[in-house]
Amino acid sequence: MDYLFLQTIVVQLQSQLQGSLLNKVYQPDRDLLILKLWNGRIEQRLLIGVGGVGPRIHLTTETHRNPMRPPRFCQLLRARLKRLVRIDIDPADRIVRLQFAGSEDERYTLIAELFGREGNVILIDDKHDVVDSLFRTKVGCNRHLIVGQPYISPEIRDGIQFTRCTEFISPEGDVAEWPNLSAQAQQHFDELAATLQRKHGVDGHAALRKAVSTALKRLNKRLKHIDQQIDQCLNCEDEKQSGDLLLTNLHVMKRGMEAVEVLDYYQNPPVMTTLALLPAKTPQENAELYFKRYRKGKRGLDHCQRRLQQTQMEIEWLEQISQQLDDQVTSADSDMIREELVESGWYKPVTALQRDTRHQYALHIHELLRILGWMSW
Repeated sequence: MDYLFLQTIVVQLQSQLQGSLLNKVYQPDRDLLILKLWNGRIEQRLLIGVGGVGPRIHLTTETHRNPMRPPRFCQLLRARLKRLVRIDIDPADRIVRLQFAGSEDERYTLIAELFGREGNVILIDDKHDVVDSLFRTKVGCNRHLIVGQPYISPEIRDGIQFTRCTEFISPEGDVAEWPNLSAQAQQHFDELAATLQRKHGVDGHAALRKAVSTALKRLNKRLKHIDQQIDQCLNCEDEKQSGDLLLTNLHVMKRGMEAVEVLDYYQNPPVMTTLALLPAKTPQENAELYFKRYRKGKRGLDHCQRRLQQTQMEIEWLEQISQQLDDQVTSADSDMIREELVESGWYKPVTALQRDTRHQYALHIHELLRILGWMSW
């Protein structure tokens, strides 16, 4: 957003949202906040973004996926902010200030610094001290925000060329008759995101394709393992035959024998065969051991056959999804496929909030000591 468009949209937001109650705050991504506001007539969602396709602030009708557990800054805003009092913009830079009243009428200001890579969202109290911020430090930024210290506005940057959000001419007349600037901004950033995807070859379905491919490899590996188990279970009939032979020859067996030679009448013609025994068990107990292994193998065979059928059905289903992803599916179709994969347990979406980015924002020890006013050698 350029300054002219931002200044105008702030005026429109002020007329639409002044006095609204803050019902909820969401943080679907590490650089994105959604404020759900109730103005007495309708519920509206105010989007504040300081990264991604560009720093911006506008109303939105889109829904965003939220993490199961709200992040630290999101929880703080929910606890402190209750009612939006006013929205202003600094005359010198793209800094929007949202003044809020707390639960006990204490005053807070949510400052949205909407410029480039150094953009940030900071919460300050009525004493102008920093309560917390979306980013306490950022890569490539020499400015550090310390909780409890006074908020210092960033230096005014000269000579920066701002890209216009639209071919925009500031409207005149009554604010209520202005066009919907939030809708224009939303459309612009949606188009910008699509352009960046095409330019950089970003495939929106790449993560889903990878998840499906990984799932198919695992299922095919499981299928081979099940086939091996079925082959082993099919040998359980031999255990039953051995048990029958022992029962037929109980009269020649005694406790303490390690093996017995019997006539195997299951063969044609019958032949003599040797069966292993446990010396500590009686002849009847040795026969029961063979029957026990037979029953166990029989149950295992039934279980393996059920797993085989289930695995084959899953492979067929995932192959159909893989075929759908190879086609030109819409974003709505992609969302449906993602939901199905999540429900089946084959896909676990990972947002930027879940990634470990501590190494990107860790301060060097000497820099930290310098900020705190200490000297290091």
